[in-house]
Order: sequence, then structure tokens, then C-alpha cells
Amino acid sequence: MTDWMDYSGAPALLIPSRVAGKWSGVKTPDWTDYSRVCELAWPGKGVISIGETTGYVFYSESDTHSWLANLQIYASGGWIPTADQLDAANWEDLVVWNAQDRHYFLVNSAEDLTEGISGVDHQVVLLPEGCYEIAYAQIMGHCYGEFHRLRLTC
Repeated sequence: MTDWMDYSGAPALLIPSRVAGKWSGVKTPDWTDYSRVCELAWPGKGVISIGETTGYVFYSESDTHSWLANLQIYASGGWIPTADQLDAANWEDLVVWNAQDRHYFLVNSAEDLTEGISGVDHQVVLLPEGCYEIAYAQIMGHCYGEFHRLRLTC
């Protein structure tokens, strides 16, 4: 069963667990971290500096988000396409991201993580370190969804 999280319009953030405590979301008066995410939450963008490493911001117009580990796909929209739908999708807006860590959290970018991840709706994402090509697709099936596919390339 897929664990769908509701982020109420905030972009989903893939953040290395070792730097999660540096993320303040909307806690600061000027919403510094959240403002940076909003600037990058668009197909073809997404790589965000967090301390000495990087995370990734996923674009979506949906409130529901999930990580599909078996497919290496971030999904939004509350449904999972078939293999045929994924194969036929128009994957575009390619971004190259260097994953410098193996352990990540998928979180609501508006959340304050400075006091820990406990109580925050999140998913653990495990990735091999390396270069990823991240492509975006909108897929219409029985519902509409937006998807980001990660492919390890080096």
C-alpha cells in the first residue's frame, strides 16, 4: 500500500537526513528556506543547496505526495500509473542532480525540522550516491498526476 502525504500545496522536498536539522521551513519571519524552495519548485529546476550538500525540490500542483521506491519515482496526485503509462509518458525538463548522501527524507518544505523529524509527516528515501537524471511528466489515466523519475547515471 502506498503512503500518500498531504502537503496542502507546499512543494515536496527531498532533504539529506544529516542536514534536516538545518531546515526551518516557514519558521523564520522571512520564510527564508521556504522562499528558496518556492523559487525552485518548477520542472527543469529543483536542486537546492542545504548547508554543504544539496537536496531536491519536486514540482507538483497536487496536495498528495509519495515516494515509489520500487520505481524510483516521486508521485503526486494520489495514484500510480501502470507500467505502460509510465513508458508512454513524455518525460521532459531533465535536471542532473548529484546525490551526495544515501539517506533522505521526503518532507513538506514548509515544515520546521530544526527540532527534529518526530511528528513530521515524512517518508524515508534511500538512494545510492551518484549522479541522477531527473525527468518530469504529467500523466493522465483514471486521474491526473505529476511524476519525477530518478535515473542513476554515474
